[in-house]
Amino acid sequence: MDARIRTRLVAVVGAALALALVGGAARAETPAGKKATSTSSAGGEQKMGQASSAFDSFTSTWMTQLAAASALQPVAAGAVASRTYRKYTGEFTKEVKPTGVPSNPFVGVLRYVEEEYSCSDAARTQCSLVSTMPVTEIFRFQNGRWVY
Repeated sequence: MDARIRTRLVAVVGAALALALVGGAARAETPAGKKATSTSSAGGEQKMGQASSAFDSFTSTWMTQLAAASALQPVAAGAVASRTYRKYTGEFTKEVKPTGVPSNPFVGVLRYVEEEYSCSDAARTQCSLVSTMPVTEIFRFQNGRWVY
């Protein structure tokens, strides 16, 4: 099995488990740049706010690192070498949910799209979109920080 597919499969299975874990808990979905809040007690709202704020910073850094990791990768294509390029758009959504588990009080879900282009030149001037793949990344909030 391709490592990329395996990684995506792990993320999807993780998402299903995380959603099952939080069950009927309040859902706090946010587009990029907005903070999630909870409808629970004042102390819970403050902790949710802190976790959401930390998730904002964490996901911003995560997406910046993904964008920096986008690189040309040579692929053999007959007699002519072509190249593929993965691009992560700046658009993403994030969600923070309470789990009810004290050791991991929150789960963060990050969704974005990976685009793959095929380029016939190293300068990336002749490229065409080959595929898009929706990606879901699951993170846990543990010991006051977000963990992959």
